Amino acid sequence: MVTLRARPETRQHTSRTKARKDDALAITINRALLAKDASRLRPVLVSVNNGKVRLCGRVQTYYAKQLAIHDAMCVDGVEGVIDEIEVE
Repeated sequence: MVTLRARPETRQHTSRTKARKDDALAITINRALLAKDASRLRPVLVSVNNGKVRLCGRVQTYYAKQLAIHDAMCVDGVEGVIDEIEVE
């Protein structure tokens, strides 16, 4: 039986590529949120790890919370959304 392993520099390159994709995804989601309703969704913070999006912050209405979740889920490349948004 032969076990193949990636060379260490290949793993580093892969992790940097994933980090770049996550950064680009976070920027795209932020732009989508601000384009939809900047005043309501500005307090929402976005972080991405391996395509999984974490939304946190405080919004004034449940509608704003649902809007943020929906808009994040609609962006290509999102694997899932973790909702940590609080309603005041």
